[in-house]
Amino acid sequence: MSNLQNLLQNCRFYHGDITRDEAEKRLIRCASDFNYYLLRPKSAQPTEVPGDLYVLSVKVIDSRLRHYIIVWFVPDVVNQMAPEISNNVTREGFYLEKSPGNYELLGSPNEIEQKLADGQIELELSQVDGRPRRIALECRPLARPENLDGPLITPEANTFTNTMVMPQPAPRNPKGWLQMKNSFGF
Repeated sequence: MSNLQNLLQNCRFYHGDITRDEAEKRLIRCASDFNYYLLRPKSAQPTEVPGDLYVLSVKVIDSRLRHYIIVWFVPDVVNQMAPEISNNVTREGFYLEKSPGNYELLGSPNEIEQKLADGQIELELSQVDGRPRRIALECRPLARPENLDGPLITPEANTFTNTMVMPQPAPRNPKGWLQMKNSFGF
């Protein structure tokens, strides 16, 4: 078993080889009181990337699900296969691509968990004028189910009940728009 395999087996937020849909099903059940995440391998592993691709799936407070590709790089392999990015790869670990060919070290699974808990990793939430808008998010891990056939495990740090908050409609004016328009002489 490789170093990465050992690290992932001991990582509580690593959910193994699940699909994007399954990751979303697991995350959607989390309460909307905080940001939650899990880690899974990417289903397609392109040969041109000199590392193993994984996906950090995140559910943000706004209930939107986002999926960020991260790469496990080993410096010796990167130096041989992609020397143009080797200056970004300083040690073995997970990296997030900030722009084409520009990678940021996230670290080991334990380092990722700590950085996400402390809000030290900036994740792209949207684009403004074609430029990514990145925000440092504090996130809690979604622990993988102990028994994959059983119920889903809710995040350990969640002390709230997993209830859905239904949005309330905006207050309505009892008078219709046309009636108001006529009374004010618009």
